[in-house]
Amino acid sequence: MDKKSCLLLILSLLVVSWTVFAYTEPVYAVQSTPPAPADLIAAVNKLRASRNLPPLRADSALMNAAQAHAVYQASLGYFTHLGAGGTNETNRALAAGYGNGASIVCDEAVALAQLATNVDYVVNTIWNDYEHRELVILNAQYTDAGAGVAEKNGVVYYTLDVCAIQNKGTGEARTATNSEAIIPRQTATPRPNGSIIHVVQTGETVWSIAIAYQVSVDILIAQNGLSTKSPLIYPNQQLLIRPAFTQTVTPTITRTPRPATRTPKPTFTPKPTRPTATINVTAEETKPPESFRMPKLSRQNFALLLIGISVLGILVLLAGGISAKKPPPD
Repeated sequence: MDKKSCLLLILSLLVVSWTVFAYTEPVYAVQSTPPAPADLIAAVNKLRASRNLPPLRADSALMNAAQAHAVYQASLGYFTHLGAGGTNETNRALAAGYGNGASIVCDEAVALAQLATNVDYVVNTIWNDYEHRELVILNAQYTDAGAGVAEKNGVVYYTLDVCAIQNKGTGEARTATNSEAIIPRQTATPRPNGSIIHVVQTGETVWSIAIAYQVSVDILIAQNGLSTKSPLIYPNQQLLIRPAFTQTVTPTITRTPRPATRTPKPTFTPKPTRPTATINVTAEETKPPESFRMPKLSRQNFALLLIGISVLGILVLLAGGISAKKPPPD
């Protein structure tokens, strides 16, 4: 093999190795517990920083609304933008108190993933499309964010709400201040029969009460006969959080008089029969053959392996070329 062919072979192998290295799926660390909502916002702000965008500020009212929607999705078993009563992200943000009555603009990203899925994978891979990445995560008009994370049966449901408050009459977004978290100031204690009744306080919403008591919004609406389209509540209203326990009937023990003792009759011993041998068959447990599993390689190790194989192949080719050039013996 001449020098030109050898150089072309080396360049081709390096190009193939680099292509595999560049386009191999990155390996993310697995997790055994659901991430915190703050971790989701941190991953979003990390991506925004890579695009020279200012970070989103975690707003307490939006955190409240996003977490309630994540719990609602977990109760349904699938992800959706449609909330309880047909609400959307803007309705839920306003109901939670974001903007203090001013005009707001919001958008939302939702997803579900297995418990072992890393939060960075959700932000950078699951939400790696134009609608989520450009319109929600990297949208420069939004200044505040709320995140919600809920887990059920090994599946984690994610909600990211991004919003901005607009000046009245101008349509220009202004810097938002952190809204006060609208949650019940004091939760009610169970009554002797096990029921829980909450008295609504000023500024509370169905969503904030559901979060405080860790119950589903749909359950609160159904138990209290609220409108599914617009579940409005008012101060001093009594909401049934948990119904009374069902009482178990205690059985009554009735004593039965003991019958008179009878005289036992003599028993006859039967003639022994010829014993029969019993064959005990012991079943041997056959273990199924273990399936062959390919070892998992990171893209860096895979690329190094390809380069090593390429170098070894080049050395073999060079050795073959040198031996071919030797003159035949006389």
